[in-house]
Amino acid sequence: MASVKGRILALAWMMPPLVFPRSLQVSRTLKTLKQYGWSTSVITILPDAEPFGTQDQQLADLYAGCYRQIVLDPREDIRPSSWWLRVWRKAFRPQDVKVDNWIRRAGAALRKELKAGKYDVLVTFAQPWVDHLVGLEVKRRQPSLPWVVHFSDPWVDSPYAQFSSDEQKKQACRQERSIIEVADAVVFVNRYTADLVMAKYPAPWRSKVHLALHGYDNDLLKAVPENHPQEGFMRVVHIGNFYGQRNPELILSAIAELVKDFDARSCLKVEFVGHADDQFPLLARNLGLDGVVAFSGKAGYLDSLSLASRADLLLLIDAPAERNVFLPSKIADYLMLRKPILGITPLSGASADVLRKFGCPVVPPDDPAAIVTALRMALGRWLAGQGAASLPDPVEIAAFDIQQTTRDFERAIEVAIHKGGKSI
Repeated sequence: MASVKGRILALAWMMPPLVFPRSLQVSRTLKTLKQYGWSTSVITILPDAEPFGTQDQQLADLYAGCYRQIVLDPREDIRPSSWWLRVWRKAFRPQDVKVDNWIRRAGAALRKELKAGKYDVLVTFAQPWVDHLVGLEVKRRQPSLPWVVHFSDPWVDSPYAQFSSDEQKKQACRQERSIIEVADAVVFVNRYTADLVMAKYPAPWRSKVHLALHGYDNDLLKAVPENHPQEGFMRVVHIGNFYGQRNPELILSAIAELVKDFDARSCLKVEFVGHADDQFPLLARNLGLDGVVAFSGKAGYLDSLSLASRADLLLLIDAPAERNVFLPSKIADYLMLRKPILGITPLSGASADVLRKFGCPVVPPDDPAAIVTALRMALGRWLAGQGAASLPDPVEIAAFDIQQTTRDFERAIEVAIHKGGKSI
């Protein structure tokens, strides 16, 4: 291991064993930073306090010793607040007691760590955005402490952002502006997100922006059982949850159209791994896709990788948009598996740019005819023994290796430290 470069104090709501895109990316980044000489203490939520998360203890064990983890429980029913705070809340009730507890308890934990030992930099990771609000309060108390904020996705500019009122949106806009103004470095995962978020701010603030792609961890492959594609049919797999406009309706319709051909029906299997509302399995049945399409529900992270490793074709499904500003972290995992990928994503945007670079086919998510054509071509190639699509170049995909992407993130940390906590 390299000599010690410095100490990082991090705040990340979710870490393994919780399985979320952010917990996966943060854990493998902190692991790699340790290899590069950084020591990290990360404050995170007690796993049992996150009711919507799948837990994978085997995954957590793989990162044991890579960082020091300090867990907090924000649940009021498990760890009640002080009597005076409970009285205060009767008069001034917060929108969400759990979030309010997280802000208070995470802030106190950060201040305690900073008082107990010397840290060179504070790093806060969204999601959720509240982590940056905690970091903002700490930074205001200690202006000389270098602060790196990892946005990953857009906040107030996100098409998925939901605000209960105009005032709540205005408040979020003020909060985002304060965070970017005070931070010493701001990290995004692609230029589309960076351009969208920063367009509304003074031009000099753009100098704070750093880009660091999502990365895959090759070491995970050692923990994934080797699975070969099953003979006799082309296996298509999608890993991930569906929500909002990002749903499988059109691709289910496309599959139904494709398997009107008996030969296609007899040699195609499609599996969706992850959370999906009950309406989607019902839609598959109503479309006559029993025996062709399966919704297998949530799975542990390593189990999902194992399922994906058996695929002949992996699906990426994004929501329709004129321009897609999101770069899903599953792209990195798909590339790690060295499997053909079909991107059902807007033709303009981050996902399409990456997939085209690797020669992967891309079709718009709101064009069912194009989806049918792409699936038919993939099946035709597979039947001809050519593989469902071209394989990503193993040399080119190294740009998504966590060893490379963490170098970009490390540069953001070093720039923030060099500034000495003096933001623009």
